[in-house]
Amino acid sequence: MASGIPRQPGMISKMLGAVTGKLGGRDSGSSPNDRIARLGLSQRSQELNRLWSWYRSSQYEGRKINWQGREHMDQFAREAISSKGFIPPGFVDAGQQNVPLEFRRPSVPYGLAKVIVDRFTGLLFSEDQHPVIQIDGDPVTEDFIQTLARSARLWQQMIQVRTFGGAMGSVAVGFQFIEGKPVIEVHDPRWCEPEFAERSQFTVRRMEKRYQYPQEERDPDTGRYETVWYWYRRIIDEQNDIVFKPVPVGSGDEPQWEIENSVAHGFGFCPVVWVQNLPVQDEIDGDPDCHGTFDMMEAIDQLLSQAQRGVLSNCDPTLVITSESEMGPQVSKGSGNALQIPKGDAKYLEMTASGPKAAMDMVSELRTMVLEIAQCFLDTGAVQHNRTATEVNKNIAPMLAKADVMREQYGERCVKPLLEMMLKAAMDLNRPRPVDGENGQQLMRQQLALPPKYVQGPDGTQIAQPREPGSGGTIQLKWPDFFRPSLQDVLQATQAATTAKTAGIIDNATIAKFIARYFDVDDPQQMMAAAQEEFRQQQDQLVAGSLATPDAANPGNVPLLPDLASEE
Repeated sequence: MASGIPRQPGMISKMLGAVTGKLGGRDSGSSPNDRIARLGLSQRSQELNRLWSWYRSSQYEGRKINWQGREHMDQFAREAISSKGFIPPGFVDAGQQNVPLEFRRPSVPYGLAKVIVDRFTGLLFSEDQHPVIQIDGDPVTEDFIQTLARSARLWQQMIQVRTFGGAMGSVAVGFQFIEGKPVIEVHDPRWCEPEFAERSQFTVRRMEKRYQYPQEERDPDTGRYETVWYWYRRIIDEQNDIVFKPVPVGSGDEPQWEIENSVAHGFGFCPVVWVQNLPVQDEIDGDPDCHGTFDMMEAIDQLLSQAQRGVLSNCDPTLVITSESEMGPQVSKGSGNALQIPKGDAKYLEMTASGPKAAMDMVSELRTMVLEIAQCFLDTGAVQHNRTATEVNKNIAPMLAKADVMREQYGERCVKPLLEMMLKAAMDLNRPRPVDGENGQQLMRQQLALPPKYVQGPDGTQIAQPREPGSGGTIQLKWPDFFRPSLQDVLQATQAATTAKTAGIIDNATIAKFIARYFDVDDPQQMMAAAQEEFRQQQDQLVAGSLATPDAANPGNVPLLPDLASEE
């Protein structure tokens, strides 16, 4: 079943209709809070929906007046008017509306929230940034769980996990096995209500997922398509996964639920992990990436829209005619027309553009403050690019510090417990179970649909074998450096280590530990031991080669005794 609807375009408009009492029926006389509750939106859901709209750049969707002061028209209405050349019946030109700017729909929304969230998501789970799964002392289980993660496309799904968490402050992620294949499920936190067995660790005992979704249906009487809203409901607990039949929302009353599909997974734990983006104590949801910056981002949108309006208006300047003569009702403007003025002057009134320039300067200042509060660094063309990794780290240290907190949240509190549950569930599924059959009770097991591993046979051919977990062990996540050092950084580090060694300041073990990170080495001691062994073998080969080389004075290469007489 789908894990959720990431975006519902009509949700904000429907909420506004509920607030103004336009739902009709019993809702028309009720309070706004009661009407919103009938839409399935709790106070928490409304707040999360507002945060998600900032990431989707749809936060102004419910505003009816555009930045020019006229009624906002969607793309279909604009196309209809543009194709007809006039306002068709059914469309109203309300003219200028005297609505304050703060309530208008900005014409140039920046979308800075999406940029910030995607920046941190890339730092954590892009192709070269996600961690490597390791299990110390058990390579068999390590290979098994890495294959499990690849089959479920864990790191690709973690991008969606981080997007939800970064935009709204929390996210739920779970898994299931469909015909033996592991599948990762990302749950939209707006529609999830978790119950925790251990609140401090966010261990989920039970989670209910419920939301409304629209569906276009054709009226058999009129033949017209109408939008009908349905309930989706799912309950996941420690023993079962239950999906209920879709039910029409109607007036919003609690419907009579019927089970559509029920799976008794029998794991003994709820296969769902709840994680906060940035930890907040005593709260279900954490802080989003842009916490504390939304008012400033709205001010940026307003300034950009006002500057764009001023520059656009100046492209069609006002004609000012100074004359004592009476002018006709129609005055043709443009380069293809001429004006005859008996006595006077005519000129275009243009602005100096100081207002839009001041607005753009303010936008730059607000943008800097937003990025500073969000601890996000965005490199620009004005910044020098020939910098070392150390210089880069100094400039973006606040962003890396915030990303380290996120590595703890999404690594230790999300990926590791998720993998531990998946491993346990896979081992349970792979274990023979008693099943009632025609000939009585038999032992059977569900075969996991994992890619086989290949081993070399006695004749040199590759033989496919099913993957089996080992004895198990502690899962570790090996995160890479945020930025790879350049060749110049590697060269400078190596030269500095060599100079310190030559001066007798440090030993070989310290050098190995210092330069290991520049060569992607996880174990400096093993690297040093391998280097020393390789050096010893090279010396042995050199000695053997010198003994095997014929000498002109000794063609047979016979070992010579020391010349004792000469020594005397």
